[in-house]
Amino acid sequence: MQWLIGQAARWIVRHLLSFLIIVAILVIGKLAYLEYENHLSLRQDLGMLQAAKAKIEERRMSVGSELSDRIRNLKTASLEQLDYRIQTIDRDLKGK
Repeated sequence: MQWLIGQAARWIVRHLLSFLIIVAILVIGKLAYLEYENHLSLRQDLGMLQAAKAKIEERRMSVGSELSDRIRNLKTASLEQLDYRIQTIDRDLKGK
């Protein structure tokens, strides 16, 4: 009887150990898959951020050139033009 109990206990321990190893492998595989999905998502986000950076840089350059043109025009503007511009800005500010 003891022999039968010993054999049953060994069989249970052996199969339980195999089961635990299989579960551990599956858990590790799932974690690796989640990390891979995260990596792919980050690569996609990086592409979108680089595209947005290029658009922002392009817009920054155009705004910079527009401001340079406006400053150049203000340097050569007459006193009447500057006074008119100041009055326009004052009216806009009072309207808000």
